[in-house]
Amino acid sequence: MDDLDTGPCGTPKPAPPQWMLQADPMFRLFRAVQHAFRKRAHTLMQNQGMENLLTGAGILLLHLAEEDDITLTSLAHKSELENSTLTPLIDDLERNGLVQRVRDTRDRRMIRIRITQQGRSLETPMRAIWHQLHNEAVQNIPQAALETTLETMQRIADNLNNLDELTHEEP
Repeated sequence: MDDLDTGPCGTPKPAPPQWMLQADPMFRLFRAVQHAFRKRAHTLMQNQGMENLLTGAGILLLHLAEEDDITLTSLAHKSELENSTLTPLIDDLERNGLVQRVRDTRDRRMIRIRITQQGRSLETPMRAIWHQLHNEAVQNIPQAALETTLETMQRIADNLNNLDELTHEEP
């Protein structure tokens, strides 16, 4: 444990209160960007008549359009979502008739996800929505500033992912 992680006599420092985390500029800005993306995506989806679809489910639809008939585990890996997050999104897509859950013919324990014809018909408008969202998000930002921001965000992700990998290594 670092000296920065411990108090007097080597006792662990308590975690900062929630208000401190919310006041942290980096934490606050990551959340603000995520919220703004979801809100704008939802509006664009509503404008295309997809008001009953969860924003995250729309992204899954695009993953399935690229690689159909895959297992939940494969879809979770491809979409970088936990199974607990993925399940309600698949439920939403299935409720809207856009995907089907089908038992694997070789291994009945496995569930495969297949995009329906109705789901496939939303691929082009969904891609247009995400393309528009991207363009709106980066408008009026100089290319050099955008590249620096993306490099910094990647380094932050790498730093945190590397810490997780170090934590899970065998002693």
